[in-house]
Amino acid sequence: MQRELTAGTHARLLHLGNAEPPSVQPTCHGYPAAQAEYAITRAGERRKGDQKVTNTQLEPCDSRQHGVPYSANAHLTEYYQRMSAPNGDQWLTVISELRDPQYLSETWVVSEHFKKVADNAGWAPEACSAR
Repeated sequence: MQRELTAGTHARLLHLGNAEPPSVQPTCHGYPAAQAEYAITRAGERRKGDQKVTNTQLEPCDSRQHGVPYSANAHLTEYYQRMSAPNGDQWLTVISELRDPQYLSETWVVSEHFKKVADNAGWAPEACSAR
């Protein structure tokens, strides 16, 4: 099973399940294998909908354009969590943990937060060359 996440013009294809990754050419994003995670709420209930993504087959790259570099020995784990605010807003939080013994002395952690908007409200992307 596969799922795509799109943010602007960037799409991530997540491979769900514990299948062995195919032998492919390493890329900056690697091979993202996703599995469902369950959290316990304060009320003691299991909350569904969270994903843990382990990226293997990474090639040496920068984590972002002009960002922290990582080597082929890096381990990148991402956690995707859906949340509802008390006012009904829907949020997606992505927490990325990068471990690399070659370039980093400790784990590098970054979180990003995305609010769901109705039908591309306020979204009008244009090519960089248009500026």
